[in-house]
Parts: sequence; structure tokens; C-alpha cells
Amino acid sequence: MFFRGCDVTLNASLTILLKKKTTYMIFHKTHTRAVWSLSLILPLLTSLMLIGKLQAAELNEGSLFAIKTKVFDSLKLKREQEVSIYLPDGYQHSVKKYPVIYVLDGTFLLSTAINTMQMRAKRDLMPESIVVGLTTNNNTTRFSIAMPTKRANDNKRVIFENGSPESFLAFMSEELMPFMRQNYRTATHNTLIGMSPTVGPLLVDYFNEQPLFEGYIALAADPDKFTVNGELISDKIVKTAEKNKTSKFYISRGGLDLMGRNEGLKNAFLKLQKDTQHHGIEKNVMVDIIDGGEHYSSGLEGINNGFKHIYPDSVWRPDYLTIREQDNPVEAFKLFYQQLNKNYGFTAYPVVDGYWMGFSMAGTARYLTRNKKYQQAIDLINWALIEQPNNITLHLYLASSLEDNNQLKQAITVATKMVKLAKQQNHRSQKYYEDYLARLVKAENG
Repeated sequence: MFFRGCDVTLNASLTILLKKKTTYMIFHKTHTRAVWSLSLILPLLTSLMLIGKLQAAELNEGSLFAIKTKVFDSLKLKREQEVSIYLPDGYQHSVKKYPVIYVLDGTFLLSTAINTMQMRAKRDLMPESIVVGLTTNNNTTRFSIAMPTKRANDNKRVIFENGSPESFLAFMSEELMPFMRQNYRTATHNTLIGMSPTVGPLLVDYFNEQPLFEGYIALAADPDKFTVNGELISDKIVKTAEKNKTSKFYISRGGLDLMGRNEGLKNAFLKLQKDTQHHGIEKNVMVDIIDGGEHYSSGLEGINNGFKHIYPDSVWRPDYLTIREQDNPVEAFKLFYQQLNKNYGFTAYPVVDGYWMGFSMAGTARYLTRNKKYQQAIDLINWALIEQPNNITLHLYLASSLEDNNQLKQAITVATKMVKLAKQQNHRSQKYYEDYLARLVKAENG
């Protein structure tokens, strides 16, 4: 049985499953009418603040996510290249394959890319992804991968004349990406993020006949510049998008960059926006002027908008609220993901338990059970388990759905596997799962 009426954390869900008969009593106690005087509250708050200060020295160091690092002694670059690799939560216990996001200027863009991906993935707005940051810790390194350009077609002066984005792409295609494929479960979908001079490899790859990447996020870019061959970059983006209908290219600039003496850059962005509309390529190219955005800080909003362009909300996330009301929700989800997989060329997995449970398999199963559609909930979770067989949360909800449908023997079988998985994964809530299984066994034995 699932808790009715509000979203709860996993531990709270487990407590509810273990104490079904007292669920409402526990939570409704919080609604007891009581009047606290200010004279009572203020001393209490002061005491808590003092306690917090006294215990601050006892805090343990930690991090929001784990990063693996590797230094390549690159033959292509003729120098060392450090990379940082983030693996999604639960990677080691899953069998899923993950898209990969490669982040240039990883020194300061990597954490933003990870945090943004995590939030959007938990809301079922993009897939959980492996994120790889490539360190460019000084301007010499950054400029070495920049794309040589000219300010005007007839201008002899070449900006970033010694830049070689081709060499960097060769490092990625022949050294880094093979390493990722051999050592990690990677899907056949790659995104590249760059900012200002490190946009160079994005442009060069996007313009190639056989690009390495399916998604591009070009931050603080300069579409007003010309290639060394005399082609305006904004025009070349449009020509490429007309031929390449599968890649998604996002290009942005902070609005503050387009003020004052940068009238030419502003006009180039406005022209590119009009050209994408005129040529009907808005689904492939997004041109974004970030209102009030500064050159580098606009990358925060730009990465989010870039992900949104590559994985549009209306395309990536199922209409959970409509599907759960259908006669056969499982079939509706199957059809949705079959089409999604076809569109992107890799297997997309339903979100098990998101930040808002309504947009997840667990939340949909809970809704179905609450409305006594037990078999629909059971069928839904069994389908989700096909691609995610080691997911403990799915086993928990399946066991509970079976229990609510008076199928105790089957619930015990599922809960037994759940406990086994919890032990294998050294799950922090293992004791809860064991207690839940014990309660099921006790109920079965009368």
C-alpha cells in the first residue's frame, strides 16, 4: 500500500510500508492544533543555533558526486590531457547504457553540467548521462584548440592562428572516446559542450561530413566571424543544418555581450535567429540570446537551455498524467519509448523515482494502486524491470502492489530478491527491506 496524499522520501515510504496501520496517525499528529508563544520559540531557536555552532567542527568532509580522473599521455596532442569522469548514481549496480556528455573548459563547466543533468534527469527531462570534463586550465591550452577565424572576409589577420581543433577532435575520436567505450557502458549518443574559444572543436566537428557528436552546446560563441576560407560562420551553421537533420546545435551569447560596441555580433545573432526560422531548421538549431547574461556566467543558463534543445520537454517526457488514466498504461508507455528510442538511436529508460513522483514509474504505480488498479501497477513495474532488473525501488513497489492485490506468496518472492539485491549493493536501507520481508512472511503464516 502506498502513502496517500503527498510525496515522501524513500525512507519515509519504507516506514509507511512497514507501519501501514499507523500511517495516518503518524502523519496526522502534525496537524494537532497548538499555539506556541514567541517567548517559547525564540529560546528554542537560539539553542539550536548554538548547538549547530558547537557541532560544526565535527562535520565530515564529503562531496555531492564522485569523480574519477585520468591523465592521457596523448600522441595526438603531444602533451598530457587530464579528464574527469562522472558516473550517474547507481551506475555500478545497473545494466543500462548511458549517453555521454563531453565538457570542454571542464575546470569550471563540469560541475554545472553535472548538476544540470542530474536535475533534469530526475524530472524526466533528459537521460541520465555520463559526464566527462576535459581540463583546460589556462589560456594557452584553451587557445590551442580554438578555431582560427577572421573578423572580416577580406581581413588578412587570423585570430587563433595557431589553434588546432582538428588535433583535439582526433584525440577525442582516437584516444578518449575508444577508452570510454571500452571501460564504460556508453550509449551511441554524444554531446559536446564548449565556451568562447573552446567552441572551436564544436564548430569544426559540426561542419564535418561525418561528425562525432549528436548534440552541441556552444556557449559565448562568435557567429559573426569568418572561417579562414572566407565563409561566415552563421551562414555555415545554416547550410550544415539543412543537410544534417539529425544533430542538435545550440548556440548562445549573453545579452550584455551584445551591447555597446558589439553591434555587429548582435546583428549576427539576430540574423541567425531569422535564418533558422526562414529555413525551417528551428528543431535542429537554437539561437539563444540570454537576457542580462554576462560572457561566462551565462553558461549556467546556456547549459540548461542547451539540454532542453537536445532533449525537448514535449518529446522526451511521457504524458504521465494522461497515460495513467488509459485502459492499458503499459502499452502506452511501450509505444512512447519505442518511438523515443527510434528518434534518438539509443535505449531510453523510464525514470523510476523522480523529484516529483507523478513523473516516474514508482509514482504511476502508486497512483494505479491507490485507485485499486493493482494488476495495471504490477504489469507496469514488471515491464520497467525488464530493462532495469537490479533496481531495488522497482522491486519494493512490485512487492507492495502484489501485497495490496492479496498475492502474498508472489510478494514474498519479489521481496526476497529485493533483500538479496540490497545486500549485494550494500544499500543503506537494507534493514528496512529485511523488516518488510519479515512482515510479509509473518502475514503469510497467519
